[in-house]
Amino acid sequence: MTDTPQHVPKPELNILDSSEAGGQAIRGGAVRSIGHFAGLALALVSTPLLTRHLGVADFGRFVTVGSLIVIVTILADAGLTTVGVREYAVRDADGRHRLMRNLVAVRLSVAAIGAAAAVLFALAAGYDGVLVAGTALGGLALIFTMAQYTYVIPLTAELRLGLATMLDLLRQALTVAGVVALVVAGAGLLAFFVLPIPVAIVVLAATLLIIRSHRGVRPGADRTEWQYLLAETLPAAAASVLASLFYRVAIVMMSVISTAVQTGYFSASFRVVEALVAVPSLVVGSAYPILSRAAETDQQRLSYGFQRLFEVCVILGAWTALALAVGAEPVIDFIGGDDFSPAVPVLQIQGPALAATFLVALFGGTLWVVRLKRQLVIGNVAGVAAAIALTGLLVPLADAKGAAIAMLGAETLLAGWLGVALLRARPDLRPSLGVLPKVLVATAAGAAFVLTPLPDVAAVVFGSVAYFGILLVLRGIPAEIWRAVASR
Repeated sequence: MTDTPQHVPKPELNILDSSEAGGQAIRGGAVRSIGHFAGLALALVSTPLLTRHLGVADFGRFVTVGSLIVIVTILADAGLTTVGVREYAVRDADGRHRLMRNLVAVRLSVAAIGAAAAVLFALAAGYDGVLVAGTALGGLALIFTMAQYTYVIPLTAELRLGLATMLDLLRQALTVAGVVALVVAGAGLLAFFVLPIPVAIVVLAATLLIIRSHRGVRPGADRTEWQYLLAETLPAAAASVLASLFYRVAIVMMSVISTAVQTGYFSASFRVVEALVAVPSLVVGSAYPILSRAAETDQQRLSYGFQRLFEVCVILGAWTALALAVGAEPVIDFIGGDDFSPAVPVLQIQGPALAATFLVALFGGTLWVVRLKRQLVIGNVAGVAAAIALTGLLVPLADAKGAAIAMLGAETLLAGWLGVALLRARPDLRPSLGVLPKVLVATAAGAAFVLTPLPDVAAVVFGSVAYFGILLVLRGIPAEIWRAVASR
């Protein structure tokens, strides 16, 4: 590790050291989650219009380029956001200034390389002229987007999560408005590839306007800082890429060892999981700056924050599993109709897998906070290996349900692996398990509505009310949540 003075906390970043930090993180996590689903709702407005306007063939070409850019985005991010938030949370003012200047430069360089690589791939793959041009345009938009992601880091580290969420929604709203306008204008495929560029520029400009009082807006080149950032980023990049492969491994393997119909059933379930799997990261990520700061300055506060996050993750994870177990049928019916009814039990199986994902996010994020990077990477490698092995074993036996069981098993093993690795290295973080019996009682009460003649949607609503009502009576909900709500 290079000798970079980033580990000397100073009092300038007061919010992370204050008693208000926890409440602000709780509210921020709620806002981030609501914003996530609001963005999904906005996407529902434009997607039907886009598919009908482009038709099957052009929509497939549009998704092909989009998927390529998403892959490059994942690789271009390369854990830089995770590293940036942690470093911003623990450095003094001069260190944050130096961090931002160099982080912007590193990210722009990585994004430019990724954009060029995407175009080269498009050419090598034999894409036609429109798709190659679309890839180039998407790469240009990616550069602006990566810059904007970097400039959001101060907002995240200072727990100004409402503003970060507004910027995300601005991007989604502009995209939806642009798609609707292009559809009304009868635009061709290439115009839809151009759209992300003005959207990215507008969101970047809005971000720069919000953080204009911060130093470090202009890119810079400090060799020592670059070496440190790249050394820190490699483990985060490996963990990030492996995590993004987790569920996609099952789809790719099913396309080879199962039928197209069974792959379709699992894919329908995956669309729901894909929408929900971001929530654990949003919840844990909202508290990430506090944990990072505490890991450097206050071990007792770190233990306290980890305990409360553990309770929240258990509560939300169990509720997610309950909601999917009870409400899988109307969800699948909305997505695909009667033809996809065999996907209902597949989604029900994946509910507990999402519960395990909350713990994966917590244990993995904390491993990174306490700088146990090696254990984090090994755990993710083991998780992907388990997903591959279990999918290959169970899909021939139970088709789509076998794939869902494989994901449940792999996600549970990953949560266990990361938890053991964390607590073995940091036994002082061992959480109290007092919330577990309360959650079990609440889950049983919520699940009882399955036995009633209520429609599934009503059963989910009343079951959720019963779940949180029982937790309230048993005092299973952390008091910090109530204080955070009351303060607003």
